[in-house]
Amino acid sequence: RAVLALGLAALVGSAAAGTLVPPLLGQIVDVVVARRGADAVTGPVLGLVVAALAQGLLAVVGMAGIARVGEEVLAALRERFVARALDLPLARLEHAGAGDLTSRVTTDLALVGDAVRQAVPDMARGALVIVLSLGGLAVLDGRFLLAALVAVPVQVLTARWYVRRSSPLYREQREVGGAQQQQLLDTAGGIATVRALDLHDDHATRVRSRAADVVDLALRVVRLQTGFFGRLNLAE
Repeated sequence: RAVLALGLAALVGSAAAGTLVPPLLGQIVDVVVARRGADAVTGPVLGLVVAALAQGLLAVVGMAGIARVGEEVLAALRERFVARALDLPLARLEHAGAGDLTSRVTTDLALVGDAVRQAVPDMARGALVIVLSLGGLAVLDGRFLLAALVAVPVQVLTARWYVRRSSPLYREQREVGGAQQQQLLDTAGGIATVRALDLHDDHATRVRSRAADVVDLALRVVRLQTGFFGRLNLAE
């Protein structure tokens, strides 16, 4: 927990350092417009350097901490998975299929790993940037804040629209992936039988069909994500 807290705190600090860049750039622009001497630019430029270094170093520390915790969580998850799988009755494993089992320990765990390594840090940084940006807009002029909040209703509706459609689609994608792995295992594991009974064409057709299902689901996911980001852009 301490490492996780340190990592999140470092990511928050990195995001805070990043928010210092726009006002420092604004100071440089003000100095140029006012036609002040070159010495007047030294302070903001040094501030930009410090902000950039702080942002980079804190991001490294934060990502390292999150990655360490994430790998420990994933290791524990894999151990639990193997223990649970070994405790399951053989009949249940055979009913589910080896493809379903292998897809859980490969693709599914990889997705969990991506969420731990990337989604958590991105959400932490993004949330802080949003809060600081809204606060900065309010300090500059309350009307800026109101203008920014105009997009919120569209963003909320877009998020609800996406979650309602994405959950079943992602679930189906995992099921189709498991079916594809099952077919590959059946074909590769029974290659001697396939050759003996001359079932090459039949198995090639099955493998091709499973692969086509996976591609179709992937394209549907891309179309859904494109619609999601398109609606967010419309809100902005």
